[in-house]
Amino acid sequence: MGARKFAILGVIALGVVATAVRAIDDVSLQIESVEGDGWVANGVAVDLGLPSETTTVRAKVARLQVKALGQTLTDIRIECPKLELGDERIACAQARVLADWPTLGKQTLTVGLVYGRRDGSLDVAVDGVRVGEGRLALQAALRDGGWNARAKLQKVPVDRLVKLAQDFKLPLPPITATGLVDLSITARGKETNLSAASIEASLIDLTANNESGSLASDKLSLQLQATVRGSPKEWVFDVTLKSSQGQAFAQPIFVDLSAHAVELTASGKLRNSSVLTLDRFALDHTDVARASGRAQVDFKQEQPVRALQMQLDALKFPGAYESYFQPLLLDTSLQALQTSGSIAGTMAVENGEPQNIDLSFGNVSF
Repeated sequence: MGARKFAILGVIALGVVATAVRAIDDVSLQIESVEGDGWVANGVAVDLGLPSETTTVRAKVARLQVKALGQTLTDIRIECPKLELGDERIACAQARVLADWPTLGKQTLTVGLVYGRRDGSLDVAVDGVRVGEGRLALQAALRDGGWNARAKLQKVPVDRLVKLAQDFKLPLPPITATGLVDLSITARGKETNLSAASIEASLIDLTANNESGSLASDKLSLQLQATVRGSPKEWVFDVTLKSSQGQAFAQPIFVDLSAHAVELTASGKLRNSSVLTLDRFALDHTDVARASGRAQVDFKQEQPVRALQMQLDALKFPGAYESYFQPLLLDTSLQALQTSGSIAGTMAVENGEPQNIDLSFGNVSF
């Protein structure tokens, strides 16, 4: 029997004795280390109050390491008004927890805890987490070396969320960003690695850019639904993206979404956070373009679009000129054209170079 189980059994045994012997009002314990499936606590001090009907607990934990968090929480204080001590589990439905989390700072939380005595499992429900001016609620289970979690975020600053995602080793390219996000996510993984996630998010006033400047946005608001699965080296995803506010730039395309709303659906893979393969995509850019196909994009290349097979149902002017072409022509005599008409057809790109273009022009005027 390991030190963890020995320590927990000691707590239970003392509680039983103290309940039977009415003269004992409380018990204090000092535990050097206690551990479970995926977590280790050091410097644990526990005070048990033992009235006739309920058991109250106050505890201090100097350091708590949870592999799924990838960080060490310090100076944790726990107050449980009613502790459940059973043969199979130790639980507290409404604990008050104070802790210092390196990424989020000092927190005062309402927590529900269930500890499995036999398997070292841990179930946690947390409410009241502050992320900047936003709030986060979390439910998580740690067992058999893996974890499952559900989280809901309300009006959380995007820059703080990006930092959290990097701490959890989520598949994000290097970016800086501001704005707010509402998000619901369910996820599972092992230690600090994510295996799969389902996401619904609304981003408000997103202003972001990557290191090279090839991707950027300004006051962008959008709605996102996505599922991802895989490993840090390769992620498989399905995504739907909608937006009708703000501006976005993905070299060499600039779009004003307040003037032309967009909806994009795609399925594919992201390898090494830089090579994006779209097995399927469909674009509906209001009064600008409707298209579908497949593509490969390498963000480390000077010409990112390495491969493309596209069916162009409609490219409409003047919307297409304003969104796709005018930004490329600002330093030329074609920077202020009056345009009309539409174009349809097919396009193909291989190894970053156009290979085939077959287009039909309908009353196009420049």
